[in-house]
Amino acid sequence: MHESGEKGVMKGQKGRSQMEKVGKFRYLNSKIDRLTEEMRKLRGEQEARFRVLFNALRPLFAEVNSDFIVNVVCEDEADVALLDYLRSKGDSGITPSEASVAVELRKFKFKPYHVTRRVQRMNRRLRRELGKPVAESIMRRWVLTGFVERSFGVGKEDLEEEQETFEEEFE
Repeated sequence: MHESGEKGVMKGQKGRSQMEKVGKFRYLNSKIDRLTEEMRKLRGEQEARFRVLFNALRPLFAEVNSDFIVNVVCEDEADVALLDYLRSKGDSGITPSEASVAVELRKFKFKPYHVTRRVQRMNRRLRRELGKPVAESIMRRWVLTGFVERSFGVGKEDLEEEQETFEEEFE
């Protein structure tokens, strides 16, 4: 039997590796999962440091450029068009059903839930960067926040003129 009287590995023999015990693919998958989780933690720590620095310097960045907001929150041209349409409506805001039938957004074939989900995603992206939302839901209407309106710095009258010229070109 064994010299030491123990069950298991004899003296001078190596035991099976973890890869041999659970299988090569399962072992590699668990290793990848563990490394991925470590990377997520490091990335989260890095983002936390960035937020601390940004919050400390926030008074210096009182006004954010509108191009920065568009680059952060818009993934594609449908998001840009939705943000422009939301800006054009001003304080009255939009309902998802209004936006889904709007002339400006017709080519994207939005359903009301598409509008809601896109605005929520834009809110999430801007909150991640600056801690502020793009739009708020007030009585089932999406209205731009004051922060975003100040960033764009364009009055409602200018946007209405742009919308009228767009409608004339479309007709």
